[in-house]
Amino acid sequence: MKLRAALAVTATILAGAVGGLSGCALPTGMAGLGNGAGTGLTGTQVADTECHPQLDLAETAFGLWVTAKKIPIQGSSHQFYFTVQDNYFDPCADLSWVTLQGVEQDPAHYDPMAMESAQRTLIFFHRDQLITDASFLLAYDARDITVADNQLEVTYEALAYPRVTEGPTQKITYKYADGALRQQANPTIDVKPLKLDFHTNPPASDAITIPLGNANYSPAIKTYEGNVLADVPMGGGKILCDFYLTQKTSGPSCTNRQKATWPIVNEGPAQAPTNSDSKSNSEGKTNFAAFSFSPPPSLRTSYFPSGNINPEDTFPDESVVQVGPYFVDTRGDTVKISNNSSTVVLGDGVAELRDEPLFTLDKSRWPQDLKSSR
Repeated sequence: MKLRAALAVTATILAGAVGGLSGCALPTGMAGLGNGAGTGLTGTQVADTECHPQLDLAETAFGLWVTAKKIPIQGSSHQFYFTVQDNYFDPCADLSWVTLQGVEQDPAHYDPMAMESAQRTLIFFHRDQLITDASFLLAYDARDITVADNQLEVTYEALAYPRVTEGPTQKITYKYADGALRQQANPTIDVKPLKLDFHTNPPASDAITIPLGNANYSPAIKTYEGNVLADVPMGGGKILCDFYLTQKTSGPSCTNRQKATWPIVNEGPAQAPTNSDSKSNSEGKTNFAAFSFSPPPSLRTSYFPSGNINPEDTFPDESVVQVGPYFVDTRGDTVKISNNSSTVVLGDGVAELRDEPLFTLDKSRWPQDLKSSR
């Protein structure tokens, strides 16, 4: 189990997360694609001089592509498939960055194993705006990044795979001035110019937009990258939730080992009957909830005698924790578990599947009227 402490989250930030992560909605008519003269900025049509420190990366213009995890390549049918490695987007800084890890591939011959040899590139922001006219360099690694005001320095390591020793490196400086980002030196090592096309929509998909935070806050106070079996606070007690996702074909499950209070629920697509279907105790209550967020989502409750399984960890109360693609919200008297499209709500006498996100994200900065992908 890999565990990383997320960036510190204040109570104020967490309290505002479920109600909406946006810093400020734009006035009518200002959303969409707007490139200031020679700026190469994508976002609002008028430069936003007001700082919104809680603006989420997914709420910027880049949210369109980070949701799809694909960026078209100029003059090609290829896409850059990526994940966010480091999120240092700062909506209040003149210059900030996000490190992407990915590979360029032809969608017609997509190979998911190619991500094992993924390379890295940086994208840049001026305050809340994505800088689209920049030199995006694809390297084996991009590290030791420092920023001071409007100047950023990064160390690139040359491309080569596989490798047995560290490749040659080069420090390159970027400077944002007069509405443009300029690279101060040409590469002398083996790095590839990456022609990211931020004027074209990513391929259509059913991907779900989730909050990603920024350099100053995280939507979750703790993040588990992989499997975990944890006690989760619920009201005045705890439930045991199993998030060993790689060993399941369904999804998470939770057991109330203190008492059975959940009603019988059998919501979602029809499945073959199992020994646990619709079981309850003598009072008609259940203590086990299994659910899946794979479309269409489902929730089923049943009754099992409580075992003596020991949890590996205990989630904090009155907070939000992320486990893989799921968010677990322990604020209030119920537990909410969500993929930010559907949400399961568990409480004393409550077991519900709701067709609603946990976080409301402001997409008014997402660009409109872009070209279609090939």
